[in-house]
Amino acid sequence: MNQSSTPRTVLWADRTGESVSKVVTDSAYESFDNYESIEAIGAEPVVPPRTDAAVREHGNKNKKPIARDKVVQAIQETTREKWKQEKGYHVRSLVETAMYRFRTIFGGKLLTRTLDSQIVEIIEKCSMLNILTSLGMPVSVML
Repeated sequence: MNQSSTPRTVLWADRTGESVSKVVTDSAYESFDNYESIEAIGAEPVVPPRTDAAVREHGNKNKKPIARDKVVQAIQETTREKWKQEKGYHVRSLVETAMYRFRTIFGGKLLTRTLDSQIVEIIEKCSMLNILTSLGMPVSVML
């Protein structure tokens, strides 16, 4: 895995004060640094490793287990598909669909400059998106 070409996960938990229990990304973010930064905030990394990934520490009891090694071992014990199911990896595609919808309606850029204003802008746009979604949802009745 080439560390220099792997995108770095940007974690906003320390800025918002919110706790994060799980970080779900695709395999493009698979790097030791990303696993460590996710674990450092107390979250569970749900990042599928490469298909040819191997355990790095090989059971060295003197060191703390590496987060990535735990994922590789879990996949080796079952299957990649079962691991994805158990960890809720499918949520990532739902998030991608929601972000696509958000960008399609509101564009890909924020209009405000400061972080506080951007947070307010995003919250307002999400509220509008929720209203639009609820208006377009079909009402099913049993006949």
